Amino acid sequence: MQPLDKSIMGASKVYYSEEVRIFMRTNNRPFTQYDIAEVFGGAYLKVQSGSNAKKGFEATGLYPVRRNVFDESDFIASEQEELLNEPENEPAQELLEYVSPKQIMPFPFIQKKKGAKGRPPGKAKVITSSPYVKELETSLNIAKEKLNKATRKIQPDKDEKRH
Repeated sequence: MQPLDKSIMGASKVYYSEEVRIFMRTNNRPFTQYDIAEVFGGAYLKVQSGSNAKKGFEATGLYPVRRNVFDESDFIASEQEELLNEPENEPAQELLEYVSPKQIMPFPFIQKKKGAKGRPPGKAKVITSSPYVKELETSLNIAKEKLNKATRKIQPDKDEKRH
């Protein structure tokens, strides 16, 4: 993937941007999703070639094989790690202590959510069962009665207005 990023995709972005700019100048209409394939096709034809692909592999050092791509400074970290892992360097070993991801960031504690207004959560019920339907009808009747009482207090009877 690295040679593709280096030689083809980078150049594709440049050529595509240029093709879009040219399209917007030459056509007297907005650029839509239907124009993308045509514009990208023109940019792709400019980019795709065997020499570009070969240059991508050469730039990343994958082909032809260049054994001298890395110098000695690139291997310093691995040499230090080897020195720390040798048995004669026991004090240095104490510096390397295993740290688990859980110690760095512990797992979050999940709290149970309380129901509305601090009530305990209810249990699941089958709403088509007859006990639930009876309970529902009873609660609806109670609610209607409370509503009727409240409306009577707000609106007195017509007989009470005459007196």
